[in-house]
Amino acid sequence: MIDTLLRLVSSLHVIAGLVAGVATGVIAAALPKGPLRRHAATAAYPIAAAIGGLTAARNPVVDATALAVVAVGGIVRRRSRWAGTVLVLAGAVIMVVGDSFPGPPLLRGALVLWVPLVAAAIESVDRRWGAVTWALVGISVLGVFAGVPEPAIAAGLAAALPALAVAWAVRAPVAWAAAPVGLLLTLAAVEGGFVRPGAMVGALAGLGLLLVEPVARAVAGRWPAFAPLDVDPRARRLLVVAQALVVALTSRVAGFRDVGLQALVVAIGALAIGWLAIRGHRTPESGT
Repeated sequence: MIDTLLRLVSSLHVIAGLVAGVATGVIAAALPKGPLRRHAATAAYPIAAAIGGLTAARNPVVDATALAVVAVGGIVRRRSRWAGTVLVLAGAVIMVVGDSFPGPPLLRGALVLWVPLVAAAIESVDRRWGAVTWALVGISVLGVFAGVPEPAIAAGLAAALPALAVAWAVRAPVAWAAAPVGLLLTLAAVEGGFVRPGAMVGALAGLGLLLVEPVARAVAGRWPAFAPLDVDPRARRLLVVAQALVVALTSRVAGFRDVGLQALVVAIGALAIGWLAIRGHRTPESGT
């Protein structure tokens, strides 16, 4: 284990991610307060993570092209949701087809759809919970790194976390970066975990409350008992703690199953625990 960590720390992708993360974070933090600073802080982590992660990718040219298309799609989504989503889907297709992921066509099609779904989920959490979403993303990155047997790309993403910390500190909106972050997390989970199906399932489920919280809110429109906590400082702290628990279970328990179905059952259980942790306790008298 120690030898593996030492080898990763000395790897090009980790060094590149760390240098890029620190550099982009310092630039964002040094800018005067205002929209420019928030835009720079939002862009810093995806840029640094791409520099760190794509240096370890099987096909960095294809993945960089996919990331560029997805990033543009994420920007376009701010003005035209449908047009932006089409671009995000196109970028996901480039990644899946260009990287020639092994596996049945159904899996490759699911991965194409997964990227815009993840982007939309992160955007939704950001709109409701604000900058704490960065912490949830960071925990997911660490979960992918801890759970996949080939963590090279995830290590590059993790090394870029100083830029993410700055984005959290300056309260930059995650929604602007949701699409490229979603693509990078998916790429790290699939390339790092494909040799062990359980690891890939655990890594994808490692998005944890970034998936659970928006789904709970959507379902609560019909079944109020599923509604998550109302937004307040205590709830934000609970969200971070619950995310750490869910990601630990998905990465270290589900992710270490050799059979994908076993991992899926464990991951669903972990996500359910996450929902129970953030479930709002409402009474009929309150009317909410």
